[in-house]
Amino acid sequence: MSSAILAEVEVKCATRMIKEFAALVASIANKVEFTASVGSNGVTCSVILPGNKRLSRDARNADEAARSLLAVLTEEIMRGRVADHWVSEYGLVLERNYTQNAEADMQTNAGEITPSRTKERQETIGVSTASSLHAAINALAWAQGKSTAAVARDMVAKGFEAFETRTFTESPCRLLESFESKLATYNEGENMQWMVRVDRRLATRIKLSAKEYGKSASQMVAMCMTDALVMQSEIAAGAVVQPELESAKAIVAKYKGPVARKLAEDIGLGKRGPLLSGVLSGKTVAPRALLRALSLKLKVPMPLLSQIFNETFLNSPVPAFKAEDGKPEVRVTRQSWDEAVKSLGLSDEESSALLEFAD
Repeated sequence: MSSAILAEVEVKCATRMIKEFAALVASIANKVEFTASVGSNGVTCSVILPGNKRLSRDARNADEAARSLLAVLTEEIMRGRVADHWVSEYGLVLERNYTQNAEADMQTNAGEITPSRTKERQETIGVSTASSLHAAINALAWAQGKSTAAVARDMVAKGFEAFETRTFTESPCRLLESFESKLATYNEGENMQWMVRVDRRLATRIKLSAKEYGKSASQMVAMCMTDALVMQSEIAAGAVVQPELESAKAIVAKYKGPVARKLAEDIGLGKRGPLLSGVLSGKTVAPRALLRALSLKLKVPMPLLSQIFNETFLNSPVPAFKAEDGKPEVRVTRQSWDEAVKSLGLSDEESSALLEFAD
């Protein structure tokens, strides 16, 4: 492990997790209580967790009770960390913290520059999406050095602006199909509920458009965020230096064919070389955990790997068929990881182990 090169994005995510853990502890500590233990001369230390769950510990004195509570509080909070995001109760607490800090900073700056300046009021809109969309917003926030709340608000504004512009030139059906298809690309991970704060005037326009197009405000916000994210990704992909892309392609090409078996073992797939070959050829969509493992092993950034696999699939030749009974079928979409694993006909235990890459 000493020779492993840590991916910058993983270090940033881990650092962010520590900071958010500290923020959660600070928020929970605001509600700490010390009371005399019932039926003894001891002390009970208790707090209310997000979701209104009470956590308490008894000890001989306040110091010992607090230490005991902190030990179990750490475990309790970390159980709320799933993959690369917090469960909804903790996520809401963090979003409120980000918003309050941002508002405090703006008020401070406004006071230094012009006391008469006031901040435009904002409105909260709840969204329900797969965790991969929230993770993408988080990653972009880290890259830009901003809070998740600020980046989400910016993406909604940009996406909605694009939506309104396209309403003048595209039919409603085609426009919605475009935005919904982009939202569908962020479908990995468990469904989660989180909050996005936008300017009140923008919130009103979003709600009016959502009603006009038969959507909820939550759906409209999620679609607009995704559209802006995809645009951001396309701009970033276009900025990739061509020699860097060609170098990455050459590295990936070395592991096609029989060599993929050894690579499969190295990244935790065991003897499933053909399964990895499907990913390298672009025919199977690689789950994020597998992309991360390949990135560390091949020393190629995850976005480049995704781009290479997608281009490989799009540029793959269409096979020729001889005329026989029935019509031949050619797959025009990439196979999901779940489909690829299940097609192997493995035991439940083996399948479960491989499907964990998609968690």
